[in-house]
Amino acid sequence: MEENSVETNKTEIEISLKDLFSIFVKRLWIIIVCAILCGVGTYTYNKNSVIPIYRSEIMFCIIPVGQLGSDYTEYAKLQLEYQSTLYARQIINTYIQIFKTNTFKAKLAEDYYENYGKRINGSVSAIEIAETELFKISVVSTSKDDAYEIAKQVETTAPEIIMEIKDTDSIRIVDKALKPEFPINNNTNRNTLLGIMFGALLAYGISFLVFVFDRRIKGEEDLKTRYNLPILGGIVDFDTLPKDKRERRS
Repeated sequence: MEENSVETNKTEIEISLKDLFSIFVKRLWIIIVCAILCGVGTYTYNKNSVIPIYRSEIMFCIIPVGQLGSDYTEYAKLQLEYQSTLYARQIINTYIQIFKTNTFKAKLAEDYYENYGKRINGSVSAIEIAETELFKISVVSTSKDDAYEIAKQVETTAPEIIMEIKDTDSIRIVDKALKPEFPINNNTNRNTLLGIMFGALLAYGISFLVFVFDRRIKGEEDLKTRYNLPILGGIVDFDTLPKDKRERRS
Protein backbone atom coordinates (compact mmCIF):
# COMPACT_ATOMS: atom_id res chain seq x y z
CA MET A 1 0.00 0.00 0.00
CA GLU A 2 2.79 2.40 0.89
CA GLU A 3 4.52 1.74 -2.45
CA ASN A 4 1.28 2.51 -4.32
CA SER A 5 0.77 5.76 -2.42
CA VAL A 6 4.36 6.80 -3.14
CA GLU A 7 3.91 6.05 -6.84
CA THR A 8 0.66 8.02 -6.86
CA ASN A 9 2.34 11.03 -5.26
CA LYS A 10 5.17 10.85 -7.79
CA THR A 11 2.67 10.77 -10.64
CA GLU A 12 0.79 13.78 -9.26
CA ILE A 13 4.02 15.78 -8.87
CA GLU A 14 5.09 14.87 -12.40
CA ILE A 15 1.74 15.91 -13.84
CA SER A 16 1.76 19.14 -11.83
CA LEU A 17 5.19 20.11 -13.16
CA LYS A 18 4.12 19.07 -16.62
CA ASP A 19 1.06 21.29 -16.37
CA LEU A 20 3.13 24.24 -15.22
CA PHE A 21 5.49 23.85 -18.16
CA SER A 22 2.56 23.38 -20.51
CA ILE A 23 1.02 26.66 -19.34
CA PHE A 24 4.32 28.42 -19.95
CA VAL A 25 4.67 27.02 -23.48
CA LYS A 26 1.06 27.67 -24.50
CA ARG A 27 1.04 31.24 -23.17
CA LEU A 28 4.62 32.11 -24.08
CA TRP A 29 3.64 34.78 -26.57
CA ILE A 30 1.36 36.47 -24.02
CA ILE A 31 4.13 36.36 -21.41
CA ILE A 32 6.62 37.92 -23.85
CA VAL A 33 4.20 40.67 -24.91
CA CYS A 34 3.35 41.57 -21.29
CA ALA A 35 7.02 41.57 -20.33
CA ILE A 36 7.89 43.91 -23.22
CA LEU A 37 4.99 46.27 -22.49
CA CYS A 38 5.85 46.50 -18.78
CA GLY A 39 9.54 47.00 -19.58
CA VAL A 40 8.83 49.78 -22.09
CA GLY A 41 6.38 51.43 -19.70
CA THR A 42 8.87 51.36 -16.82
CA TYR A 43 11.70 52.69 -19.00
CA THR A 44 9.53 55.53 -20.35
CA TYR A 45 8.37 56.51 -16.86
CA ASN A 46 11.93 56.61 -15.48
CA LYS A 47 13.21 58.65 -18.41
CA ASN A 48 10.39 61.21 -18.54
CA SER A 49 8.97 61.44 -15.02
CA VAL A 50 11.85 60.84 -12.58
CA ILE A 51 13.78 64.04 -11.82
CA PRO A 52 17.56 63.35 -11.69
CA ILE A 53 19.31 64.15 -8.41
CA TYR A 54 23.06 64.82 -8.21
CA ARG A 55 25.34 64.67 -5.18
CA SER A 56 28.76 66.09 -4.40
CA GLU A 57 30.60 65.35 -1.15
CA ILE A 58 33.49 66.78 0.86
CA MET A 59 35.30 64.81 3.57
CA PHE A 60 36.74 66.66 6.55
CA CYS A 61 39.01 65.65 9.41
CA ILE A 62 39.01 67.20 12.88
CA ILE A 63 42.46 68.50 13.78
CA PRO A 64 43.66 67.21 17.19
CA VAL A 65 43.68 69.89 19.89
CA GLY A 66 47.01 70.94 21.34
CA GLN A 67 50.57 70.55 20.17
CA LEU A 68 53.68 69.31 21.93
CA GLY A 69 57.18 70.56 21.44
CA SER A 70 60.19 68.44 20.58
CA ASP A 71 61.38 68.43 24.22
CA TYR A 72 58.52 66.16 25.30
CA THR A 73 58.98 62.40 25.50
CA GLU A 74 57.55 60.01 22.92
CA TYR A 75 55.24 58.59 25.58
CA ALA A 76 53.80 62.03 26.32
CA LYS A 77 53.26 62.64 22.61
CA LEU A 78 51.46 59.33 22.21
CA GLN A 79 49.27 60.11 25.22
CA LEU A 80 48.30 63.50 23.81
CA GLU A 81 47.62 62.04 20.39
CA TYR A 82 45.40 59.37 21.93
CA GLN A 83 43.51 61.91 24.02
CA SER A 84 43.12 64.20 21.01
CA THR A 85 41.71 61.33 18.98
CA LEU A 86 39.18 60.53 21.71
CA TYR A 87 38.26 64.20 21.92
CA ALA A 88 37.77 64.43 18.16
CA ARG A 89 35.46 61.41 18.16
CA GLN A 90 33.44 62.86 21.02
CA ILE A 91 33.17 66.34 19.55
CA ILE A 92 32.26 65.18 16.05
CA ASN A 93 28.53 65.06 16.84
CA THR A 94 28.75 68.70 17.94
CA TYR A 95 30.17 69.55 14.53
CA ILE A 96 27.34 67.70 12.82
CA GLN A 97 24.81 69.72 14.80
CA ILE A 98 26.59 72.98 13.96
CA PHE A 99 26.17 72.26 10.25
CA LYS A 100 22.43 71.86 10.84
CA THR A 101 22.06 75.30 12.43
CA ASN A 102 20.47 78.29 10.73
CA THR A 103 23.71 80.20 11.38
CA PHE A 104 25.67 77.89 9.10
CA LYS A 105 22.94 77.77 6.45
CA ALA A 106 22.63 81.55 6.40
CA LYS A 107 26.39 82.08 6.09
CA LEU A 108 26.64 79.44 3.36
CA ALA A 109 23.79 81.07 1.42
CA GLU A 110 25.38 84.51 1.83
CA ASP A 111 28.84 83.35 0.72
CA TYR A 112 27.40 81.37 -2.18
CA TYR A 113 25.37 84.31 -3.45
CA GLU A 114 28.40 86.58 -3.15
CA ASN A 115 30.66 84.23 -5.14
CA TYR A 116 28.21 82.74 -7.65
CA GLY A 117 25.50 85.39 -7.85
CA LYS A 118 22.55 83.05 -7.33
CA ARG A 119 20.52 81.38 -4.63
CA ILE A 120 21.27 77.91 -3.37
CA ASN A 121 19.45 75.18 -5.31
CA GLY A 122 19.97 72.12 -3.16
CA SER A 123 20.29 70.77 0.36
CA VAL A 124 23.31 70.24 2.61
CA SER A 125 23.71 67.48 5.19
CA ALA A 126 26.55 66.27 7.42
CA ILE A 127 27.28 62.61 8.17
CA GLU A 128 29.82 61.25 10.64
CA ILE A 129 32.00 58.27 9.75
CA ALA A 130 31.81 55.88 12.69
CA GLU A 131 34.87 55.25 14.84
CA THR A 132 36.94 57.94 13.08
CA GLU A 133 37.69 61.66 13.30
CA LEU A 134 36.25 62.07 9.81
CA PHE A 135 32.88 63.35 8.64
CA LYS A 136 31.32 64.14 5.28
CA ILE A 137 29.21 67.06 4.13
CA SER A 138 26.93 66.05 1.29
CA VAL A 139 25.30 68.45 -1.17
CA VAL A 140 22.29 67.25 -3.17
CA SER A 141 20.72 69.15 -6.07
CA THR A 142 18.74 68.63 -9.25
CA SER A 143 21.61 70.28 -11.15
CA LYS A 144 25.08 68.77 -11.34
CA ASP A 145 26.62 72.25 -11.64
CA ASP A 146 24.77 73.56 -8.59
CA ALA A 147 25.71 70.50 -6.53
CA TYR A 148 29.38 71.00 -7.36
CA GLU A 149 29.40 74.77 -6.87
CA ILE A 150 27.64 74.57 -3.49
CA ALA A 151 30.07 71.85 -2.37
CA LYS A 152 33.01 74.05 -3.39
CA GLN A 153 31.57 76.85 -1.28
CA VAL A 154 31.15 74.47 1.67
CA GLU A 155 34.91 73.79 1.51
CA THR A 156 35.48 77.43 2.46
CA THR A 157 32.48 78.22 4.64
CA ALA A 158 32.56 75.12 6.87
CA PRO A 159 36.05 75.74 8.35
CA GLU A 160 35.21 79.42 8.84
CA ILE A 161 32.02 78.74 10.78
CA ILE A 162 33.84 76.22 12.98
CA MET A 163 36.52 78.79 13.84
CA GLU A 164 33.84 81.36 14.69
CA ILE A 165 31.94 79.04 17.04
CA LYS A 166 34.83 76.94 18.45
CA ASP A 167 38.07 78.84 18.01
CA THR A 168 40.05 76.12 19.76
CA ASP A 169 39.30 73.58 17.01
CA SER A 170 39.70 73.39 13.27
CA ILE A 171 38.90 71.03 10.43
CA ARG A 172 40.92 70.04 7.40
CA ILE A 173 39.72 68.88 3.99
CA VAL A 174 40.58 65.24 3.24
CA ASP A 175 38.68 64.84 -0.03
CA LYS A 176 37.62 67.85 -2.07
CA ALA A 177 34.32 68.08 -3.91
CA LEU A 178 34.03 66.43 -7.31
CA LYS A 179 31.59 67.33 -10.03
CA PRO A 180 29.00 64.52 -10.28
CA GLU A 181 28.59 62.90 -13.67
CA PHE A 182 25.57 60.67 -13.06
CA PRO A 183 22.45 61.15 -10.92
CA ILE A 184 22.28 59.12 -7.72
CA ASN A 185 18.73 58.00 -8.56
CA ASN A 186 19.63 56.68 -12.01
CA ASN A 187 18.04 53.24 -11.66
CA THR A 188 16.54 53.09 -15.14
CA ASN A 189 18.20 49.82 -16.17
CA ARG A 190 17.37 48.05 -12.90
CA ASN A 191 13.79 49.30 -12.87
CA THR A 192 13.31 48.31 -16.50
CA LEU A 193 14.53 44.79 -15.74
CA LEU A 194 12.17 44.61 -12.75
CA GLY A 195 9.34 45.80 -14.99
CA ILE A 196 10.06 43.05 -17.51
CA MET A 197 10.14 40.43 -14.75
CA PHE A 198 6.92 41.76 -13.24
CA GLY A 199 5.15 41.70 -16.61
CA ALA A 200 6.25 38.11 -17.27
CA LEU A 201 5.21 36.92 -13.81
CA LEU A 202 1.88 38.74 -14.05
CA ALA A 203 1.05 37.16 -17.40
CA TYR A 204 2.07 33.71 -16.20
CA GLY A 205 0.13 34.13 -12.95
CA ILE A 206 -3.06 35.05 -14.80
CA SER A 207 -2.57 32.15 -17.20
CA PHE A 208 -2.08 29.80 -14.25
CA LEU A 209 -5.29 31.00 -12.57
CA VAL A 210 -7.22 30.55 -15.82
CA PHE A 211 -5.88 26.99 -16.05
CA VAL A 212 -6.75 26.20 -12.43
CA PHE A 213 -10.33 27.44 -12.66
CA ASP A 214 -10.95 25.86 -16.06
CA ARG A 215 -12.75 22.62 -15.17
CA ARG A 216 -13.34 21.41 -18.73
CA ILE A 217 -12.11 17.96 -19.71
CA LYS A 218 -9.27 18.43 -22.15
CA GLY A 219 -8.26 14.81 -22.79
CA GLU A 220 -7.77 11.32 -21.46
CA GLU A 221 -5.25 12.46 -18.88
CA ASP A 222 -7.84 14.69 -17.21
CA LEU A 223 -10.22 11.74 -16.81
CA LYS A 224 -7.49 9.61 -15.28
CA THR A 225 -6.07 12.20 -12.89
CA ARG A 226 -9.25 14.01 -11.83
CA TYR A 227 -11.85 11.24 -11.76
CA ASN A 228 -9.80 8.02 -11.87
CA LEU A 229 -12.07 6.63 -14.61
CA PRO A 230 -11.04 3.83 -16.98
CA ILE A 231 -10.81 4.73 -20.68
CA LEU A 232 -12.81 2.29 -22.82
CA GLY A 233 -12.21 4.00 -26.14
CA GLY A 234 -11.98 7.30 -27.97
CA ILE A 235 -13.28 9.07 -31.04
CA VAL A 236 -10.72 9.74 -33.74
CA ASP A 237 -10.39 13.31 -34.90
CA PHE A 238 -10.39 12.78 -38.65
CA ASP A 239 -9.20 16.31 -39.32
CA THR A 240 -5.85 15.47 -37.76
CA LEU A 241 -5.30 12.32 -39.88
CA PRO A 242 -3.21 12.40 -43.07
CA LYS A 243 -5.16 12.92 -46.30
CA ASP A 244 -4.66 9.36 -47.62
CA LYS A 245 -6.00 7.78 -44.42
CA ARG A 246 -9.06 10.02 -44.48
CA GLU A 247 -9.83 8.94 -48.05
CA ARG A 248 -9.60 5.26 -47.10
CA ARG A 249 -11.97 5.69 -44.17
CA SER A 250 -14.46 7.59 -46.30
